[in-house]
Amino acid sequence: MSTVTTPAPLARLTVRACTELVVPAREFACAIAAQQGFAPAALQRLELLTEEACLFVVEHGFEPGEDGSFDLILDRRPGKFVVAVEDKGLPIDFSKPPQESTLGLSLMRGFAEEISFLNLGKAGRRIEFTASLPARPVEDYLTAAERDRSAEPPPLATDVPRLRLMTEQDAVALSRCIYRAYGYTYVDFVYYPDRIADMLRSGLMMSCVAENDAGEIVGHLALLRNGPESAIAESAAAVVDPRYRGHALFKTMKIFMAEEAKRRGLLGLYSEAMTLHPFTQKGNIALGAHETGLVLAYVPGDVNTRKIDASPQGERAALLLYYMRTNAEPHRAIYAPPRHRAVLQDICQRIGLDREFAALSDTPVLAESTRLDIRVRPELGIAAITVRACGADSGQQIRHHLVDLCRRKVDAIYLDLPLGDPAAASLCAACEAAGFFFAGMIPEYDNGDVLRLQYLNNLDINMDGIVVVSDTGRRLFDHVAAERQRAGEGARVAAVA
Repeated sequence: MSTVTTPAPLARLTVRACTELVVPAREFACAIAAQQGFAPAALQRLELLTEEACLFVVEHGFEPGEDGSFDLILDRRPGKFVVAVEDKGLPIDFSKPPQESTLGLSLMRGFAEEISFLNLGKAGRRIEFTASLPARPVEDYLTAAERDRSAEPPPLATDVPRLRLMTEQDAVALSRCIYRAYGYTYVDFVYYPDRIADMLRSGLMMSCVAENDAGEIVGHLALLRNGPESAIAESAAAVVDPRYRGHALFKTMKIFMAEEAKRRGLLGLYSEAMTLHPFTQKGNIALGAHETGLVLAYVPGDVNTRKIDASPQGERAALLLYYMRTNAEPHRAIYAPPRHRAVLQDICQRIGLDREFAALSDTPVLAESTRLDIRVRPELGIAAITVRACGADSGQQIRHHLVDLCRRKVDAIYLDLPLGDPAAASLCAACEAAGFFFAGMIPEYDNGDVLRLQYLNNLDINMDGIVVVSDTGRRLFDHVAAERQRAGEGARVAAVA
């Protein structure tokens, strides 16, 4: 399997935990950010956010008068600038309601595209936020004709495009292709060629492109990896130039990249399909991918793909999860919650996974301490809680963060539990008592299989508007719908606060 190297950060500053040093630390972060080309307005927002994060650690991470310290870390990732604060201070008292002094999402929305609260085990904890690095947008490369969105659609082409692996030199052509297909309604990074090239260079993205007889890029499909150790990749950013729709390009590109994933040793491809139409679902099924879950309310109502998807009246859209096996995976035990055992067995059997459904214990061994990470995407209105280790207070911690996220008006919260942990089954029951309900399973997602649960923060979901094309998908739909009803439509987290 290919690996991705992780270079040292741009800068790391160790700061004594006292309020007098917060301003110098903030200025240090802004000086590094200025070198990366951020505009003055963005630097002002970064300044506020860095100060808030440092003050949070100083005021809540250490006892008054304690001689503690924290690290301020500035770094680059593909297309991103990262600001992080790490400390080994006091753990949060999860028996108490979330404090008003908790870092506010409203402040972070001014700069951050993703906010993470990471448990580093014995290494402490990390508060991290990221923002896209300045880059030239696709507008700088468009012709006047391409900018004219009122023009009649071009006639369908008759030539057959050729497939090849994408290179960094194709980044501009890809941005132009996506603009022609979707306008400005697609994932943000694809409109910045420099960011695309950065991701390709890092190894976290590998793609194929379809090239026509004139040498234009008219199709694209990417495999995205969460990190250098990821055993699977997400099949994403599939685009076909409007002139070449009907040429089965999605199918041929997916086959091409599945072979590439197999050659590189990846275990499988994970993908998401919109449930507003049947096209992508049918394409995945035809290629041998299997449904593994139904995630409700993931896509905001103001995000759509031009002329294909349209959320009715701005409703959040659901996604079907798919998995395509590309290499033999390791044998793993699954400790399935009893109410979901049958549906999980069906998923594993259909995919052909080497899995053993182990017996549950009344007293499973717990980790010394709970480890979980929280990632918030403010612009999407979603958050993800990932449990790394189940401790005695796991349920209490999850409820604590759930209350906080709901209070901050995050629309949908997703929870990933490790199916290889014997304690996860009882933790699942505790989380479902708090209003979470079944979403699905993702094999090999996080160094093992995960069970995904979901919580909707007082959202009104129209289940009748979800399109599911297969009998398997319908069975998953029925299970999710029944579990949602059992959890209580519009369940209020205040009931478990």
